[in-house]
Amino acid sequence: MKIIFFLFLLLSVSIFSQEPENEQKESGFENIKSNSIEVKGIRERQSSSSEGKISSEKIKSRAIQSPGEIAETIPGVIVTQHSGGGKANQYFLRGFSVDHGTDFASSIDGIGINNPGHAHGQGYNDLNFIIPELVQEIKYRKGVYNVEDGDFSSAGSMHMTYYKTLEKGKVNMEGGSYGHRRVLAMNSTPLGKGNLIYALEYSNFNGPWTIPDRFRKLNSVIGYSIGDESLGFSMQATGYRGSWHATNQIPERAEQKGKSWIFTDNGGLNRFDAADTTDMGKSQRGSLNTEIHRITKNSEAKFMLYALYYDLDLYSNFTYYLSDPERGDQIRQKEIRSVTGGKASYKLKSEIFGLHMDNTVGVHTRRDYVQNELNHTESLYQLEALKTNRLIITSVSPYYENQIHWMEKFKTVLGIRSETYLFNVGDRINYDEVKNTSSLLTPKGGFIIGPWYQTDFFFNAGRGFHSNDPRGLLEKTNQVTTLAGTKGMEAGIKSGFIKNFMMNLTFWKLNLESELVYSGDSGTTEPGRPSVRKGVEWSGQYNVLPYLQWEMDLSLSKANYTKYDPSGDSVPQSARTVASSAIILNKNDHFASIRVRYFGPRPLNEDDTVRSSASTLWSFQYTKNFLESWSFRFEVYNLLNAPYNQIQYYYPTRLKQEPIGPDDGGYNDRLFHPGIPRSFKFALTMSF
Repeated sequence: MKIIFFLFLLLSVSIFSQEPENEQKESGFENIKSNSIEVKGIRERQSSSSEGKISSEKIKSRAIQSPGEIAETIPGVIVTQHSGGGKANQYFLRGFSVDHGTDFASSIDGIGINNPGHAHGQGYNDLNFIIPELVQEIKYRKGVYNVEDGDFSSAGSMHMTYYKTLEKGKVNMEGGSYGHRRVLAMNSTPLGKGNLIYALEYSNFNGPWTIPDRFRKLNSVIGYSIGDESLGFSMQATGYRGSWHATNQIPERAEQKGKSWIFTDNGGLNRFDAADTTDMGKSQRGSLNTEIHRITKNSEAKFMLYALYYDLDLYSNFTYYLSDPERGDQIRQKEIRSVTGGKASYKLKSEIFGLHMDNTVGVHTRRDYVQNELNHTESLYQLEALKTNRLIITSVSPYYENQIHWMEKFKTVLGIRSETYLFNVGDRINYDEVKNTSSLLTPKGGFIIGPWYQTDFFFNAGRGFHSNDPRGLLEKTNQVTTLAGTKGMEAGIKSGFIKNFMMNLTFWKLNLESELVYSGDSGTTEPGRPSVRKGVEWSGQYNVLPYLQWEMDLSLSKANYTKYDPSGDSVPQSARTVASSAIILNKNDHFASIRVRYFGPRPLNEDDTVRSSASTLWSFQYTKNFLESWSFRFEVYNLLNAPYNQIQYYYPTRLKQEPIGPDDGGYNDRLFHPGIPRSFKFALTMSF
């Protein structure tokens, strides 16, 4: 790590010590304004029909219940929850249930959010610390075709960027259904030669649960930046603390509407009850990062370092009294994690034999030091320690990419990324230790043809991977493959041929060497059989009038295991049909949107004999600006009050009153976590 840090430092000094060129930098952006609607486009053509950018305006146009739902601005993404509000969301994308983040990578200002070797699940992707109003832009990519994306990005990735400066400060006060209260203050001010930005957020949400969620969080961001897009330096610190009660999924056989949530001989569970009334969680997160960049007409250089602290204390009971009929199956998953890392990249633009060529070299590195535990508990009191581990996970990932414009309407992109992981895993109960080094090369490539009649054609292919939980290395008989490769390809078009209408169409396929499967009894993900996914995605956006916009997304996919097993070949929880549509009005001081989201049925077991139910959700938002510096916002979530389920599973459980069967295997059943009924939110914002 010291050698890597020295190389980072040497690269930054050599790049940023050069004299700036006396020329104006091309911004790369074109702003086209039509009345009150602003459309932003980038001159440099994208490399895929399944990548794009989400502006802050689009994020603000949605009614959301949790920060994690900003991921639904990405076409084809579904965000749900199966537990208390402070726990990481569950994500669905491209035929994946990526659970809490196993194949969907996220980052904020260059810091990766997914956590390898996490106590609750591999790739745990907790977005509860994100402040949506502070997000300036989201860049998203799907598939395994970009050299900048590494672990956990096989289905897709999203990279969020916070504002470095604000035109106006804001104080936002919210209230709403189910005990929703939120206060946000954010502002920026000149300081010395740079700019200081800060934000502070407090919120509380109880939810419709019989025992209130009481999800309380305190969130803060402070940053300082000097310079501009051509040459700049920034530092940022964040802090987050959250605590909540957790109402987890319950089996359908236990639900008896109108009954008490306490089990009786003739009673059952209400839809919003908890099978274990003591489940809860709390988490903390803090980060510090620094970034420096220099962009000229012919080169781009970026360099960043970061440090991160994170902890989680989570109590869950997924099987109730299946393993321990007397004391119950509640578990405690505890984790303390510290992370250090860095990124550096250099892009050179040149002309060779009359061909425009871009060459990019870069390296990512990260080191996680993790202490986690799995304990058997009863009503929050520890009964026995099941696992106590110490993990050190170090990764070094250099990459190279070449882009050549062979002619005006033909461009190729070729790249390769190398992954080297060093695992050091200790078992503090059995006093065992395993060290392992794993490497993987992930070549990527594609080409773009066009545009003809404002239409581009894309083809991409490449390899990616996801890491498996390194604690599996401690298994003596069946050790895990630490780096499981993925192979994908896609073909698509992006067209603006029809006036005021932009559409994307993509056909894709992805093979996984090892599927990550959710395990209900441990609440974690475990490696499974290889699989294949294929599908088609379509999205469109039509400016009906200068102030009226319609948009729609549709995603169809299928996922199957490729290795035979008599249990079946369907991948449980694989999302097959996802669709959304919205009408957005933005005129004068009025803004309104109505949105619908459809989440189709999914197989819940391998032979596809048990499926989840589908859900259709409507939401509405209206904003009115008045008195120059004030705005009022009104939101309705689940507009038609649909009794939908956020998540459904199928696995064996045993309730306390149920007898022990002859095979002691419990009772297979669908389990569900209900969605929130119709709810309202009011917000008053003052700008200054």
